[in-house]
Amino acid sequence: MQLDYYKLLAKTSSYILSFVYKARKRVISKDNTPTTYKQVLRLPRDERSKWLEAITKEFIQLLELGVFKFLPKSLLPSNCKLITCQNVLKVKKEAKNRPIKYQSRLVARGFIQVEGLDYTITYASTSIPPTWRILLAIGAVLDEEIEQSDFIGAFLNSALREEIYIEIPEGLLDLAASNKAIYKLLLKYSYSPSTPNIIQLSKALYSLKQSPREWQDKLKILFKSLGYLPLISDPGVFYNAKTCHFIVSYVDDCLFIGPNIGCITDLKKLLNKVYAIEDLGPAAYFLGIQIIRDRPNRRL
Repeated sequence: MQLDYYKLLAKTSSYILSFVYKARKRVISKDNTPTTYKQVLRLPRDERSKWLEAITKEFIQLLELGVFKFLPKSLLPSNCKLITCQNVLKVKKEAKNRPIKYQSRLVARGFIQVEGLDYTITYASTSIPPTWRILLAIGAVLDEEIEQSDFIGAFLNSALREEIYIEIPEGLLDLAASNKAIYKLLLKYSYSPSTPNIIQLSKALYSLKQSPREWQDKLKILFKSLGYLPLISDPGVFYNAKTCHFIVSYVDDCLFIGPNIGCITDLKKLLNKVYAIEDLGPAAYFLGIQIIRDRPNRRL
């Protein structure tokens, strides 16, 4: 009997995933952040409501952007692996460690994807710390503007080239039962209450192997159309020779460094017309590093 490599790999992955998932369900993170939807439901009312609001916001964003397309589970192609997913919950804190935002992000368990079947090319460059630290230092010495923004739901803007199917996320149907906005969106994208459903992804989801690559390709095209080309030494950094401005890109985080605040403001507006961004103003935190400027003395 000929060994079916993909079936064997899928079966092995399922056993591993089952073990990891069951272990994770019993764990609360060190800072008492819940790790599953069921753990959220067991929290005190005030804490629970904050997490449910964050999870609801994430689901609505995914649905409004057309990331999900529902179909009967019976239509899953025989050669496709049904990928599980999870709400990753995180508390965003300020400098004094006080919580300022409860965040939820739906991520796929991309480690069970099969190369050649679920994905092919995955490499995506990001700016490296030595480059953006040098640019920050130059910006400080020359008293240039250093601004920051985030792309909202970055990966969700990228179409997928492969057929990817996921299970319905934990909590989605529960929230839809009490939230008319979510339920209407489910019906809009072909959800059928009368039969078991799965989801075909129309766009990239966080933690899929190919998602960073798809998003970077989108960004490169956008930045090039605005006159910004990648550096040879660091393709995660883009430069406009006419305006002498830099864009430092790290997944969904961006730094804008250059002499003219008006130019940076216009650039943000142009980016926001294509993809929704959150304008964070003067850079204060970047990739976990606090940025404190002493502009009169041109120090950082």
